Amino acid sequence: MAQAILTADEARIETPHTGVLYDAWRRFRRSPSAIIGLTIIVALALCAIFATVLSAHRDPLAQNLAATTLAPSFAHPAGTDKLGRDIYTRLLYGARLSVEIGFISVGIGLAIGTVIGLTAGFWGKGVDALLMGAMDVMLAFPSILLAIAISAILDQRVSDVVKIFLAV
Repeated sequence: MAQAILTADEARIETPHTGVLYDAWRRFRRSPSAIIGLTIIVALALCAIFATVLSAHRDPLAQNLAATTLAPSFAHPAGTDKLGRDIYTRLLYGARLSVEIGFISVGIGLAIGTVIGLTAGFWGKGVDALLMGAMDVMLAFPSILLAIAISAILDQRVSDVVKIFLAV
């Protein structure tokens, strides 16, 4: 019985070439926590986008002093506050603002990070070491202490400290 001898080129198994995005998508689909996180983010974004459709009360600031501190019901799914405002409607409209702030913050961080990364990659080791050292120093300070120090230097009020903290 004669056996065929294969060369390395003949024995190579052809595999379909998959890209980086396909590999990332495959890993993402296999992670239950990633799927749950994406579901929550999409649900929150959809609630924020369709807040006017999902809420029976169109104005989140509208007061109804005859309906103060009501328990949850069909008319007010999350109840009302001390001024008679529907809490569910206020939550939906508040989610809209939170989603906007989140997307804007991520966009700003992405832009700044891209510029820093491109600069470090383009100029090489010296600039890379300098930029990474500056980032290490920034990350070493707790954000709240940095906000308090900035507000002390600028002689600001407590409400401004919160704004500075959120900016840092």
